[in-house]
Amino acid sequence: IRDRHVSVGYDDVAEGTPLDVGDTFRIASITKTFTATVAVRLAELGAWSLDDPVGDYVEGDYGEITVEQILSHTSGLVDVEYEGSLWDYLMDPAAVADRTRAIDSSLASPTRVAPGSIQRYANVNYLIAGYAIEGAAGSSFSDELQEHVMDVLRLEETGLEDDDTELPDHYERAPEGGTTPIPLSALPTAIGSAAAWSAGGMVSSLDDLNVFVDGLFGGQLVSMESLELITDGFEGARSGYGLGINVLSVDGVPVYGHNGRIIGFASSFRHAPDAGVTVIVLSNDGPTDVPILAEDLVERALDG
Repeated sequence: IRDRHVSVGYDDVAEGTPLDVGDTFRIASITKTFTATVAVRLAELGAWSLDDPVGDYVEGDYGEITVEQILSHTSGLVDVEYEGSLWDYLMDPAAVADRTRAIDSSLASPTRVAPGSIQRYANVNYLIAGYAIEGAAGSSFSDELQEHVMDVLRLEETGLEDDDTELPDHYERAPEGGTTPIPLSALPTAIGSAAAWSAGGMVSSLDDLNVFVDGLFGGQLVSMESLELITDGFEGARSGYGLGINVLSVDGVPVYGHNGRIIGFASSFRHAPDAGVTVIVLSNDGPTDVPILAEDLVERALDG
């Protein structure tokens, strides 16, 4: 299992075109692991301190929220969700989220609590992180990703999605409990991941993600001391979350990873460094319960 790359299912269901292990997928919230890696690398380079107020680098009413609290989801901010159903969102071009509006809505939300008091996962934290990285580095988030991750590891299939990105067809389900996969290429408008940006707007391939995970945990992207900070889960959290990464345990073995879900795609990775096990699952069928599959594969690999 540890050395196998497997593709199952279809790129195009109607045509019967199979998926290929080299295909590029939207990785959704696995983007957060990349974003946190860049943020920590900038701290190593002296561009900022993770203890700095995030408001030093991005405009807005952030109060005492620090860069680290944004990355660890302990900022006290909350996502202000789109009010319609997923299918309403898919069918309405005007519903595609605007990330600056999402940030403004979160900052003004009455559900905002004191920073550092609780850990509460919110995509808005990582949208803010993207803008803060730009403020600290003086260049675009895309350029910082390229310099500190893709160039270092020579990743060719990884980056923010753009108009040139080639993806397999991807699927959701019809409304009101439908079970038939609906190809999103049949919808009246193209739905991309640009709005998710530094919180979930990246694409990658199986091979590239494997190289990224190995590089992160092997000290190629940040120091081992910084890696300890990334993988240190928030004290008191129900399930551990460090900086852009979930902190888990399987039968007493430390396991790290992240899940992702965005229009038409689902993703998950798990890495058990002590056992030398990495599992990556990418799907072009949005409703697929990819995290359960990844966890099952990790357990099988650890069992030998």
